[in-house]
Amino acid sequence: MKYVIIHGYGSSPETSNSVRIFKEMISEYDGNAEIITPTYDVFDIQRSVENIMYMVDHHTIVIGISLGGFIARYVANMSKAFKLLMVNPSIHAYENLKKYPEITDVCHTFKPLYIEEDIHDLGIMVLLAMDDDVVDPIPTYNLYRDRAIVIHSDGGHRMTTLPTLDHYIFRFLNTING
Repeated sequence: MKYVIIHGYGSSPETSNSVRIFKEMISEYDGNAEIITPTYDVFDIQRSVENIMYMVDHHTIVIGISLGGFIARYVANMSKAFKLLMVNPSIHAYENLKKYPEITDVCHTFKPLYIEEDIHDLGIMVLLAMDDDVVDPIPTYNLYRDRAIVIHSDGGHRMTTLPTLDHYIFRFLNTING
């Protein structure tokens, strides 16, 4: 199985604690896993997303953290990935990113990547921390409350409780389609 793990804004595959934790979990779960940790350029998000899409096929589980969740959602839906796992996703990134002055000029370029409705048979799991102080978890909860969702009251935006959620993640990975 192939796993594409997309980091959040302000981090990289090398600096993201969540990416590191997912790499460790997946390596434990699937010793033959192909793990890809791409990066992206917020100033050229369209090209970045196109490049990530080339890495994904119907045997891929796409994982995204925060802004990476926004990107992962688009990529998984458009490339018909096998599954999608998001951690505190920035579902409305084009709005959420406006609080960062250094990128407010490019926020509108994220709007075309917004997915109105996920593919029906796409296996989806969402991990939310209700005390997220960066991305409001309520819009994501409202969108995914009828799908696989794990809610923690704490953990914050960085989802510090992620290592304790491995049993939920492994169960999701073991299902046929989420």
